[in-house]
Amino acid sequence: PGQEIGSHTFSHYYCKEKGQTAQQFAADMTAAKAIAAQYGYTLTSAVLPRNQCDPAYIRVLRDLGFTAYRGMENNWVENKVHVRFPLRILRLTDTYFPVTGYGNYTPKREDGIWNLRGTQMFRPIFRPLKFMEGLKVHRIKRRMLHAAKNGLTFHLWWHPHNVGVRTPQHMAQLEEIFRYYARLKEKYGMESLNMREAAEK
Repeated sequence: PGQEIGSHTFSHYYCKEKGQTAQQFAADMTAAKAIAAQYGYTLTSAVLPRNQCDPAYIRVLRDLGFTAYRGMENNWVENKVHVRFPLRILRLTDTYFPVTGYGNYTPKREDGIWNLRGTQMFRPIFRPLKFMEGLKVHRIKRRMLHAAKNGLTFHLWWHPHNVGVRTPQHMAQLEEIFRYYARLKEKYGMESLNMREAAEK
């Protein structure tokens, strides 16, 4: 219950790589919708690889019937840092400490489609920093509390393979987070929504 089948593109399409066009992206997403339809699914939510997108590609999604996509996190690290190694270090640090603040937001419908930005990636356990895992979960909880108190959106996400190793430890962390969500739901009325539900709300 509450789960949604969305699209990550047909071919893991990178929208900002050289040599490709919005027309090619449209063909890719049309293929994604077609193969999903064969299994009885109607795709309305898109998570683009590396969150790469621009207005022309977002209009393609809209015209193909998508109602929501996951945009880039809106913080100074993602907006200002463009060198790969420092960017990775800052992202990792932000997992444990509030480098970028809370990152919660009110969703916006832009050009006919909802931009449901990511807030935080649930990063897999990094063995050299395993002793800091408690800080990771605490960081997530603080962001959740801020969103619940202020009626904002907190968007936690991860790739399935992120929890495919050390699975018992990762599932224990997620269960702790889910139990905390249940408390926030009871106290503040926080809701858990998939992207389709968030777009329809």
